[in-house]
Amino acid sequence: MADNHQSTNGFGQTGSAQNGHTTVIDNGQTASVENGQIVAAENGPTASTEKVDFSAPLDLSCLTDLNVLVTGGANGLGAHITSRLAEYGARVTIADLNLENGEKVSKDLNDKGFRTTFVKTDVTDWNSQVNAFKAAYSMHPTCGIDIVIPCAGLAGFPLQLSKSVSLDKDPEPPANDTFDVVLKGVYYTTLLSLHYFRLPSPVIPGRMRRQLLFIGSLASYLEIPPMADYSASKFGVRGLWKTIREEIRQMGYRTNLIAPTFMPTQVILPVADALEERGAKLASVGQAVDAVMRLLADERAEGRAVAVGGYGNFDIRDDSDGLDGGIETLKYFASGGMGPGMQGLKDVLGGRT
Repeated sequence: MADNHQSTNGFGQTGSAQNGHTTVIDNGQTASVENGQIVAAENGPTASTEKVDFSAPLDLSCLTDLNVLVTGGANGLGAHITSRLAEYGARVTIADLNLENGEKVSKDLNDKGFRTTFVKTDVTDWNSQVNAFKAAYSMHPTCGIDIVIPCAGLAGFPLQLSKSVSLDKDPEPPANDTFDVVLKGVYYTTLLSLHYFRLPSPVIPGRMRRQLLFIGSLASYLEIPPMADYSASKFGVRGLWKTIREEIRQMGYRTNLIAPTFMPTQVILPVADALEERGAKLASVGQAVDAVMRLLADERAEGRAVAVGGYGNFDIRDDSDGLDGGIETLKYFASGGMGPGMQGLKDVLGGRT
C-alpha cells in the first residue's frame, strides 16, 4: 500500500502525496515525493532554466575586450576576479574605497600589459557609484559596459543589543555599515547597471549579452546566527536577484549569482583553523573565481545560482524545480559541509574580535 502524506504550505493550502506520485501543493505547482520527502517540484511560479553544466568545455577567450566593472575589486575575492578577467583580455574598472589597494592592484596589472583603471568609490553613495560607472563606460565608449559584478562587502556581526536595559536611558542606534554596503550598495549598482546597459551601442556579431553577476553567499540560504546583519543583507541580495532575474532576461541581458561558503579571505582567516577543526569545509578563493568565470563565459547560464562549497561548485537549483534552493542546501548541510552545525558556528564566529 502506498504511503499517504499531507502537508500545509505557507498559504494555508494543503495537498496529499503518495510515494512515486505527484500532487498539487500550491497554485498548480506539483511535487515529487520519495519516502515522504519532497524531492522535486514542477510548474511553479519561477520559470526554470538549464542547470549549469560544469563539465562542458569553456572558452574564456570570449571575455577578450569586454568592458567590466567590479565593485570591491581591490580586495579579497573582488581582487582575484579582477585579475582573472584582466588576464583574459577584459578591460576592468576597479571601484573600491581602498585607495592604496586599488591603485596597487591596477598598477600591477597594467605593468603586465593588461587594461585596468581604478576609481575610488563609496558604494553606499549614489553619486560615487555614478562616477565609477562613467569611468567604466569611458574604458570602451563604443561598446559600453558589458559586465558588472557588485563584489563590495563587509563582515557581519551578531545582533547589537544594549548591554543594559533601562527606561532611564534610550538604547543607542545600531551601526548599519554592513546593510549599507552589502545590500544598499548592491541595489544602487543594480539600478546603474541596467541604466548603462540600455545606452545605445552597435550590434557586434558574436559579442556576449550584457550580464549582471551577483555575489551572494551560503548565508543567503542558511541562517548564520553570529552574523545577523550580514545574513540579512545577503538574503536581501538573493531576494533582489530572484525578483528581477526574469525581467532582466526579458530585457535581453543575463544575470546569475554565486553563493560561496566560508573562504580564507581577510574576514574568515582569523577563525579558519577553528572552523576546519570543527569539520567545516572551506572553499578556496580560486574555486569562487572559477564559478564566476563559468557563469560569465557560458551563455547557457541564465538565472542560475551556483554554490561554492567545500566539496566543489554546484548549481543550487534556486527555482521552483529545486524548491528555491532548499533541496540542494539541505543536501549540502547534511553532508557536513558546514561542519559544526549552527551552534558550533555561533561559538566559533561569535568569538571574532
